[in-house]
Amino acid sequence: MEPRIPSNRIVTGSYTTGKDYIYKESKNFYKGDFYKLNGSFYAGKEYKEDAPEIVKVPPKPNPWKDPNSLKYAVLKGAQAGLQAGLSAARTPTRPTKAGGAVASILAANQQGLIAKTAASTELEPEENQQIIEQGQIIQETSTPVEKKRYFVRRRIKTKPDEYKFSELPNETEYEKVKSASRILKSQKVAEVTETSVPGSPPEFNKDELDKAEGIMPGLKVFLGIEVEQETA
Repeated sequence: MEPRIPSNRIVTGSYTTGKDYIYKESKNFYKGDFYKLNGSFYAGKEYKEDAPEIVKVPPKPNPWKDPNSLKYAVLKGAQAGLQAGLSAARTPTRPTKAGGAVASILAANQQGLIAKTAASTELEPEENQQIIEQGQIIQETSTPVEKKRYFVRRRIKTKPDEYKFSELPNETEYEKVKSASRILKSQKVAEVTETSVPGSPPEFNKDELDKAEGIMPGLKVFLGIEVEQETA
């Protein structure tokens, strides 16, 4: 005779479609009615002493966080390459044409952000796609972005020996002021390419910045850039 179990300790009326529970011993999926007793689950509508115990399907490990997975190795390798470039880029430098942060990030990209995310025969197609997409995200967030910045210097009417610098919002305004500057000798315009890299201050193109400084002396000071002193 089966031992009597107080009915208030048995919770019945549950059903699984075959995706959420597995047999504790065989690890095979279980589909059907089940009940709960003392915190454990058992197959069947009602209590039976020999009813097999079932357990919830354990959560699938995240391969991007599993140190033993290929995805984790690929992601960590890409992040290491990116971090190396960003660490080198944080050292303050004077404006350079294509050095400092820009060169570091470009080198990091070349060393591991695209080439290392190629498809692997050890993974399923969808897993390969996830790896490639992760690599693309890292590459996109580490790629230098260039933009033009436009400046104008105007002579102060009440103080002929002093000038006022300002930045124009876009190329259209720059072209308008540039056209007017051909007539108004009291104002000068210049454009300079700025390169932005995540995790590092923007850098100006050195040649363009030097040229702009020649057109309108004082621009570097306006931008807060240290001006190199000429040596005798």
